[in-house]
Amino acid sequence: MTAATHYAFSYFVCAAAGIPAPTAAAASVLSILPDIDHPQSLIGRVFPFISKNILKKYGHRTVTHSLFSILTVMVIASPALFISGSVYAALTLAFSSHIFIDLFNRSGVKLLAPFSQKEYISFRTPELRIIVSSWQEYVALFVIVFLAFTVTGEAFSLNKAVRSVSKIFYRHYDGALTDYQNNSDYLCTAKVEYFDHVNTTMLTEHFIVLNMYPEKMYGIKIKASEKGQGISISNIESSQRVILKKDDINEIDITHTTRRMKKKVINGSNLSDLADIPAGSFVSGTIKIKNYNPELKNTDYIRLDHTPSSSLITLTCAMPQELGDIIRIEKDRGREIQSLRAKTSAYQIERLHAEEVSLKRRLIALQKRGFYENYLVINRLNNELKKVESRIDTLKMREASGLDVDTLLEIEKIEKGFILEYKLYIFQL
Repeated sequence: MTAATHYAFSYFVCAAAGIPAPTAAAASVLSILPDIDHPQSLIGRVFPFISKNILKKYGHRTVTHSLFSILTVMVIASPALFISGSVYAALTLAFSSHIFIDLFNRSGVKLLAPFSQKEYISFRTPELRIIVSSWQEYVALFVIVFLAFTVTGEAFSLNKAVRSVSKIFYRHYDGALTDYQNNSDYLCTAKVEYFDHVNTTMLTEHFIVLNMYPEKMYGIKIKASEKGQGISISNIESSQRVILKKDDINEIDITHTTRRMKKKVINGSNLSDLADIPAGSFVSGTIKIKNYNPELKNTDYIRLDHTPSSSLITLTCAMPQELGDIIRIEKDRGREIQSLRAKTSAYQIERLHAEEVSLKRRLIALQKRGFYENYLVINRLNNELKKVESRIDTLKMREASGLDVDTLLEIEKIEKGFILEYKLYIFQL
C-alpha cells in the first residue's frame, strides 16, 4: 500500500482504540516505517542508503514487515510507558497496522522473516487482493477515511474527506495544487513550511497565492494576522512577490476566502494597449511574435524564447510596470528596420545624391562670386564631389551585383511578415 493508505489506516486503528486524536495523528507517522525496505517508498527516498541495503539483503516485505520487527519496536518504544500508556499503544498500533493491512495486497508479507520465508496473505483468490496504487486502494483509502471520521465523532462530508485524503499525500504540494485549482476563482492563501536557501533554514509563513504550477508557486508574503478575510489591498500591493519551488516545500495548506478574484482575458495585436492595464494587477499569458526576434531580459516573471521564425514571451504574474520593454517592441522593430535600410546601397546612394546636389549648388554659388577669389574652397569642394560620385558608382555596382539581397529580404520579413498576437489573463486581488 502507499504511505497515504498506511497513515490513514493507522490513524483509524488508533482512534478506534480510544487513543486521543492528536496522539493518534502524531504516532501514525510511524506507520510508514516498515516500507524503509523499498527505495521508492516515501521513507525509502528519505533514507536511500539504508533502504537499498535492506532491500538487497532481505527483500521487500520481509524482515521489516515481520512479527520480529513488531517486537523490536515494542521494546524500543517501551520508554514511552513512562510518559503515557496511550502513547506507547499508539506507537505499537501504528507500526503493526502497516503489516496487517499489507496482508491484503497481491504479494502478502513474510511474517516470520528472517527465520522463515513463508508468505502470508489474506485471500486465496488473487482477484480479492488489492493492487498497490490501483482504484481498489483508493476506494479502500476513502472508506478508511470515512470510518476515521466516524470513530472520532466528526461530521462527515465528501469535500472534507477528499481534502483530508489529499492532505496526506501533499509532500504536500500535489494535493495543495488541486485545492488551489478547484478554488482559483477565489482569493486563496497558503500556510507554507519551506526551506529558505538564503537563511539555510526551514520557515513557516503565510502567502497570498497568485498562481500555482506543478513545479512552483507564485505568491505574496503576508503576516499571519492578515490571512483570510482581513487582507487589505494596500498591503498586498506593497508586498514582495515570492516564488517557491515544489522541491523546497515541506508542507503547504491552501485556504480559499470568500473574496472573488477580478479576472479579465484580453486578446489582441496592439502592444500599446497593454499600457492601459490597471496598476495593482497581475498579468499572465503569452505573446507570440513571428518574423521578429525582440531583445528582452528574462526575469522570474517574464521569459523570452526564440525559434528560427518566431518568438514566444511568457508572462507569469508580471506587474504592469514590468511591461515597458514589451510595449516598446513596436518602436524597437521600427528602429531595427531603419537600421537595416541604412545598410542598403539604395539608401546610401540616396543620401549621397542629396550630398552631391548640395555640393554642386555651393560650387555654382562660389563660381558666380568669382572663381579666382574662391579658388581654394572651390578646389576642396570639387575633391569632395569626386569622392561622393566615386562612392555612388561603387554602391551602384554593389547594388547591381545583388549584395543587398539578404538585407532587403530581412527588411521585408520584419516589415511585411511581422505578426503579433497575445492572449493575456489580467487579475486583481
